[in-house]
Amino acid sequence: MQRWVRLIVAGVAATTLVVACSSGNAAEDDDLGVQPIEDSEPPDDDSPSPPPDDASREPDTDADSEVPDEPEPDPEPDPFAVPDEIDAAYVDLVMNELLAVQSAALHDILISEPGDELTPEDASRIAAVTSGPHFLRVGEDYLEYSVDEESRGNLLPPEELGEITWTTRRIMEASSECIVAIGYYDLAEIAVEPYSEDLFVMASLAPAPHDNDSVDTFNTTPWRLHDLNLLWVDEVPIPEEDWERVNYAATLEMTCDETDLP
Repeated sequence: MQRWVRLIVAGVAATTLVVACSSGNAAEDDDLGVQPIEDSEPPDDDSPSPPPDDASREPDTDADSEVPDEPEPDPEPDPFAVPDEIDAAYVDLVMNELLAVQSAALHDILISEPGDELTPEDASRIAAVTSGPHFLRVGEDYLEYSVDEESRGNLLPPEELGEITWTTRRIMEASSECIVAIGYYDLAEIAVEPYSEDLFVMASLAPAPHDNDSVDTFNTTPWRLHDLNLLWVDEVPIPEEDWERVNYAATLEMTCDETDLP
C-alpha cells in the first residue's frame, strides 16, 4: 500500500508541474505535441499482491527437522571372552567371578533357617558356575549347610560373610577347551580361624554350556569351575626346584573331562 501511495503522490506532483508550465507556454506545448499528464487511478483492492521474495518465505519445517542418524557406538568388549593368549590375569578374572556367584549362594543359605534342601535359586547358582567333581563337592557341602545349623560352625556369620577369592600362581594348561592353574584359594572372608587360611590348590575350568537356563542367568563367563584339589606342599610359596613335582602331580590329577558334567 505504501508503494501505491508514493506513486499517487508522485503523479499529483508531476501533474501540478505540467499544468503550471502549460499555463505560461500553451502555444509551445501545443506545437511540440506535449499532452498534459492525467491523474493516475489507484489500483483496485482486489488486484493481486506482488509475490513475496525468498527471504520472507517460511522455512520448510519438514526439511529442517530431518537430522541424520548418528552412528551407533561400538559395543563394549566382553572382558570374559577367551583371549588368544590366556594369562594369569584372565584366569584370576574368571575364577573370581565364578567364586563370587558361589559365595552369593552360600550367603543366601546362611541367612535362611535350616530347611530340608537347597532352594531352587541356590541350586541354580551352584550349577551355573560349577561342574564335574567341584559341582558334587559344593553341592554336598552347601546342602549340609542348608539342613544342619551345626555344620555352619566354621563359617563367619552372614552379616560378616564376604567372598572366596583366587590368585593364580602358575598356569599349567590353557586353551579354549580347558584351563588348569595352580594358585591360592582364599577363605579369609567366609571362614573362621583356623579354616580361613589360603589354600594352595590346583583348579580346572571347563567350558560352560550357554544353552542352560542356570548358566544364562547367573554366569557371565564362558567357563565353569570343574575341579579343585588341595596341594600338599612342604612350604608356600613353593621353591622353584619343587615346581617340577607339582607340575607332574597337576598333570596326573587335574582334567577338564566333560563326561561327568551335571
